[in-house]
Amino acid sequence: MDNNFNNEFATIEHDQTNNALMLTWHRFAKEEAFRSVMTKFYDLSAQTNATKWFFDSRKQGLISPTDQQWTVSQVIDRKLDTTSIKTAVVMPESLFMEVSVSKISRSIEQQTETPTPSENFQHFKSQEEALHWLNQ
Repeated sequence: MDNNFNNEFATIEHDQTNNALMLTWHRFAKEEAFRSVMTKFYDLSAQTNATKWFFDSRKQGLISPTDQQWTVSQVIDRKLDTTSIKTAVVMPESLFMEVSVSKISRSIEQQTETPTPSENFQHFKSQEEALHWLNQ
């Protein structure tokens, strides 16, 4: 696995074997900190042509409404086809984070008019479960 990015907020790695881009949050990030990590993630997605995304959000916590809107606009503006990217999200034990991720997914679906098939986007409670599903 290549370590492509690391800072106090997150690590992004590219698993070449499975063509997966993996983002692990180390702590809560919002606004500029959140956006700089996600910008790097989207840039690396384009550079690596990743077909799988893995987010370990257990330490991220809530995504603010403005960061949710920004995330949606970035996915749309960058023309990232989320329907063809298999995505696993490890969720913290927080209903608020689940609501945030669901709002982002629904907004992307509505704006692209291409519903994300549920078989390509799943939430998990553990990293092991998520990686197993992602690499099937």
